Amino acid sequence: MKKLVLAVFMLVFMASAIFAAELNLKVGYDTFGDIKNKADGGDTNNIMKSGFSAIGEVMIPILHLIRVGGGLEYQFDRELDVNDGAKIGFMPVYATVQVNPIPIILSGLYAKGNIGYNVLFNNDSDLVDSSKGGAYWALGIGYDLPFGLMVEAMYGVYYGTIDYKAGGSSDISYSKLGINAGIRFHL
Repeated sequence: MKKLVLAVFMLVFMASAIFAAELNLKVGYDTFGDIKNKADGGDTNNIMKSGFSAIGEVMIPILHLIRVGGGLEYQFDRELDVNDGAKIGFMPVYATVQVNPIPIILSGLYAKGNIGYNVLFNNDSDLVDSSKGGAYWALGIGYDLPFGLMVEAMYGVYYGTIDYKAGGSSDISYSKLGINAGIRFHL
């Protein structure tokens, strides 16, 4: 089922690129994050090590101040900051809105919001039976630089569920601050 949902989202994302006016390609450095694990036995908080992301967005300008569109972010696996070496990664598919609140004074500054669904990847096959994604949201600010370059800071929260082979499950939420840089192509 996950593969079918992912394939449909990818098809919609790629098809929308044909009709879009802009394609944003970005790389992100995700600073330390916090992962909360809620299980039957109690709640735990762990620090995640930093990691990298690859991001693609299709944006359509609406008026001069607003852009709307969709995106896909792939987080390369990152480790928990504990000795067991467990790694996880997320891949959200999302709708996005970008607004320039002060066009006259700071024409390149924008505020941005994302909301969508993410897939959870967990490579700890010895302990994990299955993993499921969940909701995703992010808020941030950015700045358009000359020559189509951009830089932004985004705070995002990713939700998911892990089912263990020994029985039981846990709900997780991963929050992080990401610094993204990229380039905008006009189609």
